[in-house]
Amino acid sequence: MSHARGHICSCSFWLKLALLLFVLGHPGGVRAQTVTEYGVKAAFLYNAPKFIDWPAEALTSASFTIGVLGDDPFGTLLDQLAGRTIKGKKVVIRRLTSLERAAECQLLFIAASEQRRLQTVLGRLRELPVLTVSDIDGFAFAGGMLELTMDRNRLTFIANNRQAKRQGLKISSQMLKLAREIVE
Repeated sequence: MSHARGHICSCSFWLKLALLLFVLGHPGGVRAQTVTEYGVKAAFLYNAPKFIDWPAEALTSASFTIGVLGDDPFGTLLDQLAGRTIKGKKVVIRRLTSLERAAECQLLFIAASEQRRLQTVLGRLRELPVLTVSDIDGFAFAGGMLELTMDRNRLTFIANNRQAKRQGLKISSQMLKLAREIVE
């Protein structure tokens, strides 16, 4: 069952995103810069875990691993997150070409280059507490957890809360309120 949400995002969420983008900006001074689509998506990958609970056994290592499966659309943007903290753990960025190490990630961004094998990828992760995120059209309805979309130059997302629960993750009600649509 799917519910449409009337509002896209609250001011506090966008303020946090703006502050993060400022922090990720060039060191040594404030410069006007164009915020890229993948800059906003990188900020989302950093902030989203603050609103999601993982089972305790999924967070036993000293690091919080963000993986990118397929052709990385972020360039160096995610590298700027390395060493920061999420859930009290140092962020590690991994670029994956195969699924073997995907189970080591707490968050996995599945690039558009993986669209043809999306069902295989999601099927292999279906029993694991790995937050799956992508901007592939239809991702949330195919079994992914968070589908990122751009709407009039604004980032929105569709949350598959049903799949998140199946994999042991709990998306906060605060975050679900921000979703454009929810798959229950």
